[in-house]
Amino acid sequence: MNDDNLNDVLRAEKYLGTPDVDDRGLPSWCFAKHYEVGKLTVVTRDVMGHNPIFGMPIPMENIDEANKMIGVTTKQSEAMLIGSMFGWHVPGADPNYEDGE
Repeated sequence: MNDDNLNDVLRAEKYLGTPDVDDRGLPSWCFAKHYEVGKLTVVTRDVMGHNPIFGMPIPMENIDEANKMIGVTTKQSEAMLIGSMFGWHVPGADPNYEDGE
């Protein structure tokens, strides 16, 4: 991740605040990949859908690293994206869920 991307992550964190984690293990927000349009989005806990971020050119391949910088794991961000698309009640919206359990 280059310095410009680092500054973008820090700017987002300043605007949105440091994510807090609830009792389910979900952060209040995280970065996610919007697969339909190939853009960076922000997912907010317990909110359906996700919001594209314009003007933040964080490459898609750096989203995991950006989340790590704000204290969000890959499992948490994947659970957040699933919850935002399919409902917060589905098993995949739990960062501790493992397929086959």
